[in-house]
Amino acid sequence: MLIRTVRSVLLIIFVTSLIPHLGYALDAGYERGFYLLSDDKNYKFQFNIRAQPLHEFVSKESSIDENSFTLALLRTYFTGHGISPKYQYFLSVEFSKGAGMNEGYLNLAFTDYFKVIAGRYFIPINREDVFVNTGLQLVDVSIVSDHFGVNEDYGMEIYGSPLDPLTYYLFVANGGGEKAATTGKNQNKDLLVGTRLEYNILGEQFEYQGDPEISKSPNLGIAGTILYDFGADQETQDFEDFRTQQIDPLEPALVRGDIDSGFSWYGFSLIGQWQYAYNTRVRTIDHGLTAQTGFYVVPKRIEIAGRWSSVFPDFPFPALANTGITAPDDEEEGELGTGMPVHEWVTGLNSYFRGHDLKLQIDYSQILNVGGARNINDQRVRTQLTFVF
Repeated sequence: MLIRTVRSVLLIIFVTSLIPHLGYALDAGYERGFYLLSDDKNYKFQFNIRAQPLHEFVSKESSIDENSFTLALLRTYFTGHGISPKYQYFLSVEFSKGAGMNEGYLNLAFTDYFKVIAGRYFIPINREDVFVNTGLQLVDVSIVSDHFGVNEDYGMEIYGSPLDPLTYYLFVANGGGEKAATTGKNQNKDLLVGTRLEYNILGEQFEYQGDPEISKSPNLGIAGTILYDFGADQETQDFEDFRTQQIDPLEPALVRGDIDSGFSWYGFSLIGQWQYAYNTRVRTIDHGLTAQTGFYVVPKRIEIAGRWSSVFPDFPFPALANTGITAPDDEEEGELGTGMPVHEWVTGLNSYFRGHDLKLQIDYSQILNVGGARNINDQRVRTQLTFVF
């Protein structure tokens, strides 16, 4: 995969080097990434690198402590447009766990109210999903987002803003779990379909968490998502008691939903979201709640942040059994969690040297009832540097 990626980069460089000989003049420079731009503005190639070295210490109550350095993210981005600025492309390659495509899609903006994304992309189903991964107030997303999120998948999305404060999203994807999302091949004939609506009541919503621009007027937005995964076999493949419960194992699998909101003003920010997942095979439902806040004690430089997040799985069988949140990471096959709520408390301190593109984050968190085990609580200290160029 790495060899193919290098070949692709070399091919792009070779092709762009031919452009002047084809009658196009080129503008080159740096603006949040190195770029090449044709004189008519219709062709653009941009290159970025994002790196997040991380140190993590975890004090575990039921097993050996962990103390490690790692790369939370090391990713290259190839973005731009062709024929017209309305027709954009996006490719990201992740290297922190071996080279592999993270996202790759076309984004075609026919009109403001009708745009199309096709390829492998991140499906936004909650408030945390809509922010870029280097724009978080805390080192990582919440346990609610980990438990209920869909992440990247192959599919197509139609979106747009028919009215200025309202944005709609309609999407269809492979669904069916991580294997389908990685290989690009569905494991059955069923797909995932869904919709999301976002409405900005006041101001606008930014691509970064918090209020780094210290807004002089308030920004308030609300949103809701609902999706149906007809073939989420990975969530129930280990259950062996369909017959004892007199449940038809061929029933459709998952309904997911979300209601969220974001507010920011004068350096203060607040995010709230509620999510659920209903497993129609075993007729159980999980709930999740998150509240996150932050404030710039030194405008644009120093921010304090905090988060409370809880996952309430159904008992005795969670609707989402294999996410690693409601069951131990080293679980034996068939052990799918206890239905015990899992809670997360996080406090953090951020130092911004060049906004979210160059920042240092330190946070402390407690995870209560780790893996659904009663009174097993872990403590974690993380230090992460974000560098984007």
